[in-house]
Amino acid sequence: KNKLKKFFTIIFLFIFTTNVSADNSDDLVSEINFYFNTLNNFSASFIQSNDSDLQEGFFYKEDSRIRIDYIHPSKITILLDEKKAMYLNHELEEVEYFNPKNTVGKIVFDIFNNNFLEGFQKAEFGDNFAIFYLDYKDEDYFYIIEIIFELNPLQIRMVKFDNQEEKFSFGLKDHNFNNSFNKNFFSMANPLLRNTKEK
Repeated sequence: KNKLKKFFTIIFLFIFTTNVSADNSDDLVSEINFYFNTLNNFSASFIQSNDSDLQEGFFYKEDSRIRIDYIHPSKITILLDEKKAMYLNHELEEVEYFNPKNTVGKIVFDIFNNNFLEGFQKAEFGDNFAIFYLDYKDEDYFYIIEIIFELNPLQIRMVKFDNQEEKFSFGLKDHNFNNSFNKNFFSMANPLLRNTKEK
């Protein structure tokens, strides 16, 4: 929790101590649109939190696929594309495939593939930050989502979720735009079967 507080403090220092104007929201939306279109070899570390849990890991994106590796407290990998997703629990050696539609995975996919800019409800702008608000409904919950950007340099910093029953968020840092991934890094082939064949 102390690490989380320190991380949030750093984010807010970024937000409130740099003098960059966001007077023209249309220009900013265009810049954000271009920004997401360049996230083809992207990675960042993240901290995900809710009221009682803290998780850490790494986020990766290449073209239209996303990979999320949780490394603490459990080792879990989630792979997403528009119509298919894979959940891998490394410690339990369990693999599950599912349709990301009507899940939080779909929300994450849409944000990082720039599908939210056409449907956000409102936006707020400060000296060095922008917050976009998005409503989303899945099969069980209605979500209010905040997507927070640092403006100088332009980077997505945090996504917050509120479904009235719980609030959770993940914050991104250590952005890297020049990764080189091996050909199987985003593969959804069952890795447990692949490992068995290799043995």
